Amino acid sequence: MKAVAPALVPGFSYDDLEGISDGNAASDAFLAIAQGAAADETALRRALLAYCERGTLAMVELHRALRRRAGSAMTGRNDRRR
Repeated sequence: MKAVAPALVPGFSYDDLEGISDGNAASDAFLAIAQGAAADETALRRALLAYCERGTLAMVELHRALRRRAGSAMTGRNDRRR
């Protein structure tokens, strides 16, 4: 996701997130919370939520970008038939 989103959605990034900016860190954070081993659970939950929100936004933006590309491809194909 982190490699594909910026390729299809210019300007999309995870770089501004603090604390958790990749899947491994997200997994580690979730495990720490689940095990009750988080030093600052509130901050970790906020960081994990921000990361998950960004991942959801990435999926939405990728879907939009792919639909635009598919629509352009279909329009081009229809134009050639005429």
